[in-house]
Amino acid sequence: MNGCDELVQLLLDAGADVNANYSENLPLPQATHTALFEATLCENIGTVRLLLARGAKTEARNAKGNSALNIAVRLGYTEIVEMLLAVKDIDINAKNIEGETPLMTASRHGLEDMVRLLLEKNADVWAKNHSGATARELNLKTGRVQYPGLLKTSISEILEKEMQVRLHERRHY
Repeated sequence: MNGCDELVQLLLDAGADVNANYSENLPLPQATHTALFEATLCENIGTVRLLLARGAKTEARNAKGNSALNIAVRLGYTEIVEMLLAVKDIDINAKNIEGETPLMTASRHGLEDMVRLLLEKNADVWAKNHSGATARELNLKTGRVQYPGLLKTSISEILEKEMQVRLHERRHY
């Protein structure tokens, strides 16, 4: 444990609410900001582990509608993403205010390892954002614009293959 983990442990042992929300000044009334968000943003793996063990709620959202999972995916924090995905009842397809799922975020930003991890956990490859785009379409459309020197076809191919596999499975049930 580092000093931050020890302090969080001390506060929780003293009765602090693991899901305390300090978002009074956020623009969306449903927005929350919790210790889990802060620990995720800082990539404090020990504190995230501790908070989850103490029952931190993963469905809390920030002002942009992002959950801790959305944030960890966008920042490429694989170990935190794996911890969050291990939580029972986590919504792997949670959408932010733009309708973007963690898979869409990973795809749009060229995070191939995140795309693979989310697909292994059955993220919805057909989910569409508010503009009607899927993760694959976002990768093809924005990936090349934002990262012109980076080859994006591998993510698009991964998503296309997964779509075909899942479509085949649907037809056989």
